[in-house]
Amino acid sequence: MQEVLAAAAPLPKSANLKAARRALTACLRDYQALRISRDALRERQARWQRIERLATELHDALIAELSDKRASSASGGVRMWNKKRVHNSLRPLQELSKAHVAVLDTLVHSRNTKLVPEKAWLYLALFEIWTDLLGGELRASTTSSGGPCVCFIRTAMALAFDADDVPKVGTVRAIIKVYRRGKGEGVGLFGDPRVKKKKKKVG
Repeated sequence: MQEVLAAAAPLPKSANLKAARRALTACLRDYQALRISRDALRERQARWQRIERLATELHDALIAELSDKRASSASGGVRMWNKKRVHNSLRPLQELSKAHVAVLDTLVHSRNTKLVPEKAWLYLALFEIWTDLLGGELRASTTSSGGPCVCFIRTAMALAFDADDVPKVGTVRAIIKVYRRGKGEGVGLFGDPRVKKKKKKVG
């Protein structure tokens, strides 16, 4: 992580270098865990949708069985289960599967738009490290390098992206401008470096 800090030199005397190194390591590690392909997301979405459906079907089938007096008579009237026990036993699974489906639906939807939530998260995490731990000012200069903040962001991202996918100085400068305007939700609207833009056909 020393190369990231060196790229942003000189740093303020108040910079907490030890804490910044730890935060950078955790930040880049967590970002890699967040990078899930569209196909993998859709596969997980389909799996949890099936789990949610099966949990509901099992719940309804057990309730129907317990509500059937003829089935109860055939079993000699002995019931190891009752409706309340069914509800209490299956409710956690139903709630868990429903929550997973909702989260995955949001993630899949975001991949169908220009929003890249995990990349937005990375920018925001790096902004926080820059301002809170390194004592830097969140701004970009008009120089070719973009200034210390831009150098810090680009050098950190070079550890997460392929060389050709590291955001350009102008891109990082624009993102900082968007964030400073108080539109943090727009940070993720700058595209995913893993997704190559298709060339428009002429004619």
